[in-house]
Order: sequence, then structure tokens, then C-alpha cells
Amino acid sequence: MLVLRAQLGERAALVCLIERWQEPVWTYLRRRLPTDQIADDVAQDVWVAVLRNLADLQQPDRFVPWLFTIARRGVADGHRRRQRRREDLGTVEDVPIEDDHPTALASRETVDRLIRTLPRHERRVVRLFYLEDRSVTAIADELEIPAGTVKSRLARARTRMFTTATHEELS
Repeated sequence: MLVLRAQLGERAALVCLIERWQEPVWTYLRRRLPTDQIADDVAQDVWVAVLRNLADLQQPDRFVPWLFTIARRGVADGHRRRQRRREDLGTVEDVPIEDDHPTALASRETVDRLIRTLPRHERRVVRLFYLEDRSVTAIADELEIPAGTVKSRLARARTRMFTTATHEELS
């Protein structure tokens, strides 16, 4: 087993392990983090943690869940770091709003305000999908509703948010 050999100090086994799992870990991180740069930083932290703690892994056959647990924690750390940087800079990032005009941008404050206008069930789906980058399937599982319901709530929410934003611009 590759993990066991790496735990015993075999350098070639460690290199193979990293080569095998580097891309899946980065892909996992990139889907959950806003930029390639943040995903790169977190991936580096993940692999440092793996190297530091691999010898302590009690069940080498549980390497993959252990690795992705480290990655999941890295995602949370990446979001916290990003939030601290925003607070330190005192800036508000622009967040795209999906509508008929794909280049439309709104401030984070505007997006938050628009989300707060939604009914609770739509607001929850929008937050999970857009702000937490969850898949439709993951949201459906978490909320214990059909995937089609998630999609229709997202569609209704986008329409309501676009309508509210457009109405405010015209007022």
C-alpha cells in the first residue's frame, strides 16, 4: 500500500501519493473557493498538513477521507483568511448577479440586501448555491427536497432579485 510505504519514509511512495491526489484536491478546493490563487494557497497548506501528520495516520486505508477532511478544513480557513483580508482592507468586493445581462455587477451589500428580500426557503437555497458554492444535488440532500425543487427555487429567487433590483433602479 502506497500510504503505508510513505509513512515508513519511502520518498518515491510519497511522491506518487502526492502526484495521484494533487489534482483532485486542488479541483475540490477550487470548486469551493473564489479564486485560483486562494485554492493554490490552501492546497499548499493541505499538503504541508499531510506531510506533517502522515506518520500519525492510524488507518492508512482511510487516507482519502482523511486527506479530504484536511482539505475541507482548509476551505473554511481559506474563507476566514479572505474575510479577514477584506476587513483589513476595508473594501467591499463586487459580486456578479446572474440575470439577463451577464456583465451586471452589484456590491456585496446590494446582493445581501436583495437576498434578504427573498422568502426564507428561497433565501436558504440561494445562500447555499451562490455563497457556499454547493451543488444542486448537495442542497437537495441537505434540505431533503428534490433537485427540481432546488432548481425552481433558484430560478424564482433570481427572478425576484432581478425584478427588485430593476425596480429600485427605475425608482
